[in-house]
Amino acid sequence: MRSVAKSLAVESGKAAQNFVVNQQVRSMYEIWKDQIAKNGGQGAKDFETALTIQGYSSVLQTAKPLIRASKGLKDDQGITDDQAETYLFGLFEKWRQADDTAAKQADGLSKASAAFAKTTCRAELESEASPKGATCEKELQLFKRYADLDAQVRGRVNAWMRPGNSCNAPAAIDSETGALVCQLLRYGEDAYKASLGKYLEGCGLLNYAKDRNNAAKRVLDRLPTLTSDKLKALFDRAGVKPTDAFYGCLCPNGHHLYSGPDGGPCRRIGPLGGVSFAGYDPGAWAACAAANRLPDGRTVVDAVADTLMGIHIDQK
Repeated sequence: MRSVAKSLAVESGKAAQNFVVNQQVRSMYEIWKDQIAKNGGQGAKDFETALTIQGYSSVLQTAKPLIRASKGLKDDQGITDDQAETYLFGLFEKWRQADDTAAKQADGLSKASAAFAKTTCRAELESEASPKGATCEKELQLFKRYADLDAQVRGRVNAWMRPGNSCNAPAAIDSETGALVCQLLRYGEDAYKASLGKYLEGCGLLNYAKDRNNAAKRVLDRLPTLTSDKLKALFDRAGVKPTDAFYGCLCPNGHHLYSGPDGGPCRRIGPLGGVSFAGYDPGAWAACAAANRLPDGRTVVDAVADTLMGIHIDQK
C-alpha cells in the first residue's frame, strides 16, 4: 500500500506538468530547481555555468514553439530570447510547485497507509465508503477514503499543535489521528470533535471542559428566546433532530404540539370548543431537554453546544 500511496502522489505531480518538452528542458529544470529555487537564488552562478554547459540557446529555441502554441501565434511570428526565458522560468516555477505538492501528498499518503493497515475501524470504513468492483479496486477505494479522513483529522490536530508541546511528536500525532478517524467513522462529527477537544485539553492546548460548559449555558439562555421557525432552522443547521415528545414537553400546561395551518406551535382546545395558540414555555427548556434526550443520549442543549465547540475547533 505504501507503493500505491507514492504512485498516487507522483501521478498527481506529473498531471500538473502538462507541457510537452524534451529531456534537455527537463534536465535544465532540475538544475534550475536545485540551484535557484531551493537555494533562494544563491546558486545563480552555478546555474549560469550549467546553462553554458547544457546549451541554453538550444533550450530557449525549444521553448519558443511552446509559447507560440500557448498564445495561438503563427510559426513565423518571432519570439525573443528574453520572452522565451521568462516563459521558461514561469514554467519551471509551476513544475516546482507541482513537485512540492506531490511530495507533501506522498508524505501524507505514506502516513495514512501505515494507519490504514492497522486501523481498528475497517468495518465502519467499508460501510461508509461502500467500495465497488474487484477486490484490488475496492481496497484502493477504501484506502483513498481513509487517506481523505486521515488528512482531515491530521490537519485539525496539527493546526492546534505548538512547538515544544508534549503532544507535538510525530508518533503521538499518528496514534491520535488514527484513534480520531475511528471516532469519526463510528460516532459521527460531533463525537469526533468532542474527543479531539478533550485530547487538546489533555495536551494543555484548550480548556475544553470550561469552554463547553460556557457554550451550554449560552445555548440554554438563547434557545428559549427563539420562535419555533428560528428554532427549527437552528436545529437543522446544527444537525440536531429533537423528538416530537420534546417539542410537546415545551408547550405550556393545557396545550399540545400542533403544526396546522391556523397556528402553533402549541394549541389548546377549551372546554367549550374554543381554540387558543401559544409559544413554547421558556421555563420548561432544562427539564424537557433532560427528559427527552436524543438517540445518542445527549440533550438538545448538549448537541447544539457540541456543534458550537466543533466550530471553535475548526476555526483554529
